[in-house]
Amino acid sequence: MAEWPLYSAAVLAGGKAQRMGGVDKGLLDWHGQPLVEWVRPALGKPQAWLVSANRNQARYAALGWQVVEDPALAGVEPFAGPLLGLLALLRACPAPWLLVSPCDTPDLPADFAQRLIGAGAQVACATDGERIHPLHLWLPTQLADSLEAYLRSGERRVMGWVMAQQPALVSFADQPQSLRNLNSLPG
Repeated sequence: MAEWPLYSAAVLAGGKAQRMGGVDKGLLDWHGQPLVEWVRPALGKPQAWLVSANRNQARYAALGWQVVEDPALAGVEPFAGPLLGLLALLRACPAPWLLVSPCDTPDLPADFAQRLIGAGAQVACATDGERIHPLHLWLPTQLADSLEAYLRSGERRVMGWVMAQQPALVSFADQPQSLRNLNSLPG
């Protein structure tokens, strides 16, 4: 592959995990290590490692992540969903590009970063061949203002904002299970 642009890798782990009893999903032990660490290898070789986390910040930092908390926006409740975490990541990103994944997808393929970045698009997101996974995302940090305006307008739908960016859809149909997310406690 040609030389990659400068980018940071980020994991979204700032949610309430209501379907999982409120546990901090990113720190949930999965086969001997926190879920957030299972995602890291698929994110390539970024300039920086960021995590959107609204609790247990010291534990994420101890794992080597730069912790970014949701910003306070007038009229937007805390824990307002993953777009608020994405906004925080875009604002904190030291590189012009950001590669993002949720923390609860431990089976991402080794070539995840290569596929999304290699799409050569301004914005790219993953699809498993049947549905779009809008939080598996490659985008420029210059979209922060657009996302903030979307949130301030009262919108919270991830798919709505991502699709408005006209992303290239990158197929993972050859391994659709790699994009599955965990929404129940293992056991």
